[in-house]
Amino acid sequence: MNITWILLARPQCPVTQKEVLPHLDYWHYRSDDYTEFFCVGCTPLVPDGDRSPMPITHVGGQTWYFSAEAFAGVVEEIERQTRWRYDSDCYPIVTNARFDPGAGNAWVDRGSMVVNLGEAVQNQAVKSASPLPKKSITACLRRTQYGSSVTAWACRSCGGR
Repeated sequence: MNITWILLARPQCPVTQKEVLPHLDYWHYRSDDYTEFFCVGCTPLVPDGDRSPMPITHVGGQTWYFSAEAFAGVVEEIERQTRWRYDSDCYPIVTNARFDPGAGNAWVDRGSMVVNLGEAVQNQAVKSASPLPKKSITACLRRTQYGSSVTAWACRSCGGR
């Protein structure tokens, strides 16, 4: 089971510009067998048929693009399956996930934690959003050695209240 960060982080959002984009390359290299980062709408390839892909950063030596069309599609699917509604801020959805390569199926824990990064920093729940993924990676490495579910434990270890 992996801790999975699903980042809803539009590049136009000031929190994304300050707290997410500068760190994506590092998080890419720092993630491991216990953590995954998915940046919704971001891809190293220009999506076929996308009318407005926007280059946003470099990850793993490649230019990454943002597709508003792909982003909106994922947000609509999350809203369809949950009661949560996206309001254009920067949100990581932190959850447990599992992939079964034999069946080709992925499972995502619906008991996820959704954090408004801008509000968390403004309300001093965390000092800065940028070290949170690194802290969760470290927490996961420690906790998964004992075979435990990691999301809630790792989130508490990141300094959130």
